[in-house]
Amino acid sequence: MTFAVQSMEPVPDMVSTFGSWGPMGIPQTFSPVTGAWESANRTTYMPIYVPTKCTVRRVWWINETDTAGAATITVAGYSNAGGKPGIRLFTAGAVQGTVSQVQFVSLGTAVVLVPGLYWLALASTSATNTTLFGGSTAAPYNASIKWQEATGTPPATATPVESGASNLWDYGFSTVTTP
Repeated sequence: MTFAVQSMEPVPDMVSTFGSWGPMGIPQTFSPVTGAWESANRTTYMPIYVPTKCTVRRVWWINETDTAGAATITVAGYSNAGGKPGIRLFTAGAVQGTVSQVQFVSLGTAVVLVPGLYWLALASTSATNTTLFGGSTAAPYNASIKWQEATGTPPATATPVESGASNLWDYGFSTVTTP
């Protein structure tokens, strides 16, 4: 009798670009800080590795001290296409809400991810809003963990270029329907 080997890692309630499934991993040795969005109508992409089957039910990001720009923030998930984001698998967004809080938006239909490499996208229509970022890095390092595209809404098929910005944003998806 043959048995399939499966990951025993528990599925977290919130998957983050700064969590154990994201490129920054854990533990964190620096304090996250607030930063203005890089540029109006920009989508950024960061990889995550999903080690076990999970269901995406909501997306989230962290609003910080300035939401006056009335930005529409969107989080999306993409397949991997040769080390870059490929086809959009899910997306949800809303006008940025209450300052200094995590903002959740439910997907219209939950999406199941199987183990593998995926890309999370974060987009904003305004550069005056602030969101939480976990760190800043030199541009040459970005190609391995961050791509960008000049669009305020994550496209159906990503066509990113190497990111020239240094902020690494903290956002992700939730596998549960309530906090």
